[in-house]
Amino acid sequence: MDRRIFIVEDHSFVREMQARLINLQPGMTVCGTAENIEDALAALAALPTAADLVILDLSLFETSGFDLLATIRERWPGLPCVVHSGKPAIEFEAEALEAGAVGYVEKGDAISLLHIIRTTLDISESP
Repeated sequence: MDRRIFIVEDHSFVREMQARLINLQPGMTVCGTAENIEDALAALAALPTAADLVILDLSLFETSGFDLLATIRERWPGLPCVVHSGKPAIEFEAEALEAGAVGYVEKGDAISLLHIIRTTLDISESP
C-alpha cells in the first residue's frame, strides 16, 4: 500500500514537479496539494484517508510555513512534516525542527527529500 504524501507549495511549477517526482517512487503517492495555509488545512481535514506525511514550504505567499506547521502539530500531532524550502538550512533548519518538523531539505535537493520521506515512513528503496 502506497504511503500518502500531501504537498503545500505556493509555486505551481515546484508543486507539480514535487508531485511527479513522488508519484514515480515505489510506495509513495501524492494524496493532495495546496498553495496556501487555508487550502492546506481544509484539504487535509477533508481527505477520506489521512495523509502519512506533509511536505511544506516556509514561504507561502503572505504567510509563513511555520504558522502551518504549528497548526498541523496542534490538529494532527502524529502527522510528520518535512520542510522543503528555498531558505538556507543553516538559517532555518534548527527553528523548523524545534517547531516540530521531522526534517529540513533545501529546494533543489530531490535526493535528500526522497530519502527523508523514505526514512520517516519506513519505505524501502525497492518495491
